[in-house]
Amino acid sequence: MDLLRRLGIESTGPRISVQRRTVFYDTRRGKKYTHNKDVYVIYIRASSNINFYRYVGFTITRKQARLENYDKRNRNTSTPQYTYPPPNISQPILKIITNIAPGGV
Repeated sequence: MDLLRRLGIESTGPRISVQRRTVFYDTRRGKKYTHNKDVYVIYIRASSNINFYRYVGFTITRKQARLENYDKRNRNTSTPQYTYPPPNISQPILKIITNIAPGGV
């Protein structure tokens, strides 16, 4: 999480939300399944949401739209509008962040 801290983003974790080899039961299909990989969770502090939007963003469209709505509601009139991916962020940093949280943030 040092990389996020360098971008001015405060976060918690990562911590394991679901451990691999955990068995769960799907009530719709009536089957048991086993998780093949650990599931990690990080939380971004509310005070860092704008920086997360500016420098990182989401690959999942519905989450990105939700973050954009948050930005619109909380934007100062002097803050310029940003697009994803931001033009001032370099591709290697985006790749590092993608590798930290595979499958999207």
